[in-house]
Amino acid sequence: LDRSQAMVATNEQTINQELFDLTLTDARQEFEKLYLEYQLKRFKGRVTEVAERAGRYRADVYRLMSRYGIDHGQFRHSASASVAATK
Repeated sequence: LDRSQAMVATNEQTINQELFDLTLTDARQEFEKLYLEYQLKRFKGRVTEVAERAGRYRADVYRLMSRYGIDHGQFRHSASASVAATK
C-alpha cells in the first residue's frame, strides 16, 4: 500500500494526500480534531467514553476539545447509524 494514496472516510470528511502535505505538527492537530469528532459522534457526546476509548484522562479530552473549539453537546443527538459504538 502506497501511504501517499491512503484515504480514510470519517462521515463527511476524508483524510487524503492533503494531510501528508502538511507539517507533522499541523497533520497531528488535524488528525486529533477529526479523531475527537469521530469518537464524540460514536459515543453520542459522552466524554467519559471517548476518554476511555482514547486511553486518556477526561481532563485531557476536555483540554483538546477546548483547543479545537469542539462542543461535545452538539454530538449528543447527532450520532449517525454509520458510526457504531463498538468497543
